[in-house]
This record gives sequence, C-alpha cells and structure tokens, in this order.
Amino acid sequence: MSGEIKVNSIVGPSLEFQYIPSVFIDGMASAAKNGNYGFIDKTGEFIIPCVYHAVDSFRDGLACVQRHSKWEYINKAGQTVIPEVSEISGWFNNGLANVQQEGMHGFINKNGEFVIPCIYDAAGVFSEGLAAVGKHGKCGFINRNGDIIIPIEYDMIRNFSDGLAGVIQDGKLGYMDKTGDIVIDCIYDEAESDNFSGGIARVYKNGEVMFIDKTGNIVVKCGEYSKVGVFREELAAVTKDSKRGFINQTGEIVIPCVYDEAYVFGGGLAGVAKDGKVGYINKSGEIVVPFRYDYDNLSGPGSPKWMFVNPFRENLALVRKDGKWGILEIEA
Repeated sequence: MSGEIKVNSIVGPSLEFQYIPSVFIDGMASAAKNGNYGFIDKTGEFIIPCVYHAVDSFRDGLACVQRHSKWEYINKAGQTVIPEVSEISGWFNNGLANVQQEGMHGFINKNGEFVIPCIYDAAGVFSEGLAAVGKHGKCGFINRNGDIIIPIEYDMIRNFSDGLAGVIQDGKLGYMDKTGDIVIDCIYDEAESDNFSGGIARVYKNGEVMFIDKTGNIVVKCGEYSKVGVFREELAAVTKDSKRGFINQTGEIVIPCVYDEAYVFGGGLAGVAKDGKVGYINKSGEIVVPFRYDYDNLSGPGSPKWMFVNPFRENLALVRKDGKWGILEIEA
C-alpha cells in the first residue's frame, strides 16, 4: 500500500522504570529508578544517570533539573552548564528560559545571563516572539527585549499560538491578536477551552463543546459527543455511547467509535485501547501495531485507576507489557 507506515520494536518490553517515562523530546526521555530521575535514549539506555530529584524535558538542547533545593540546567552529556540558578525553572524556548529568584520571575539566555530581570510576579515561556508576564494581579505580554508590547491589564492570558492568545476577562475566555485587540469576544468557558492550532480551537460554551475558526465562526459542532479531544494531524478523538473514535475537521466520523480509549495522532498513528490492550492505528483506521500492549492500572492496587497510552513523538513511543517497558519506532 502506498504511504504505508511501518513500525519496528527497537527495544522489546524489558526495561524497568519506577514511574511512567516521559515522551521523547530532542531524542531523549526522562525515566526514574530508586526515587531519582535521569534520561534514556531510544535504545533505553540511561545516558544521564538517575541522580536528580526532579527533571523537565530537553528543549533547545538543555534540560532543567533539580539535584538540591534549586534548579540547574544540563546539556545532553549531563554536564551542568547553568548551575543552581532558580527556585522554579522553565524550559528554554527560542534561546530564553523563565526563572524565579526570591519569588520574582525573569528570563536568562543559554549562558545563564539575565536578559530580562526578575521583576514579574509570574511569567510564561516565549511563544511566537512574546511571553506572558504578570504583575500586581494583572497580565500582559513582553518581547525578547523586555519591552511591554501588550499592556499588563488583563485578568489572565495564555501563550500565543497560531497568532492568537487566549484572554480571560470576568471568568470568560476570548482571543486577542498581537496588537492586543480582542478579535474573538470573551464568551467561552475558560476551564476546558484550548489555544488555536491549525486555524481552529476547541471551545466550550455553557458546557457545550465546539470548534471555532480564527474569526470566531463555528466550524464543527460536537453536541452529539460526550467527550471531544483536540485536533492533531487533522483528526480529533471523540466519545459516543461510551466508545471512542475520530472525526475530521468537518465533523465527519472517519474512524468509527469502537475503542475503549483513543489518544492523539502523532507520526500518522494514534494509540487506541480495546479489551484491555493497546495498539496503534493509522488515519484510515487500519491496525498498524496489534493490540498486544498493556492498558491497565499504573497507580498500583487500591489507587485510583490511571490508564496510559504513549503517543508517538519524534517517531518514538514507549509501550508497556507485563510491567516492563519497550520502545517502538516508526520506520523512516
């Protein structure tokens, strides 16, 4: 079949980790043993040992990790390149990271130099050239020079995505552009509505879910579904009669609701669960990875049930069988 996706098991279910590993980012995933975290490569080998109390994923070639009370940054060789700089650290994005000192937030570069001083009560990551910052209970946006681009006067804001940022006023969500103009009125439920991606956003209004375009027009109505996921690779998981399937961006069911669970697409594949086992399907609904991996309680006996399916990211996915982990890779 033309365009057929092939998946190889590069590591069989033989790896033992204490907690659920992260997805692969920058070719590495965090994993834990004996209460501490390190990083594995796609062969499952620990190339950075488990010596950290907490870690975040690698971004822009660096990861923030915590060995003692403060956070530091390491490179992919495990070398500390920015020592204990922050009480709370964020990941690098486009060369800058949000750090906190004495309760205030600012931004450093990859040399550990402050390019924006710690003068804000809160700060996000830089996205599309702007970062959300907060002061005295209000929020706005700054650029990479620290200039205030959108005044600090909003109740709550989100990062820019697809040219628009969520803005919350009086408990309702709308969207603003990079000039600060609110282009979609604040009429949506804030808790579950999403950022824009691919020209559309999932929003909730009085408990009803729908997708809107960047003009605020409804493009997909989802009233018949009890649960609706976000679009990834032009498909979104939905629930109908307690079963999961996928719709396209016109709202048409393209993969029937026959699965116990369904997750986002990545690399052309989505993890789905049926009869207690996990496999992966393509966008035509064809089974590419058979239902052989575990989909059971990872929280332990007596704990709330917590199911797990790892999406493909960077063509890699971690899977679990009989309490041990393996790694799948989409063939290039």
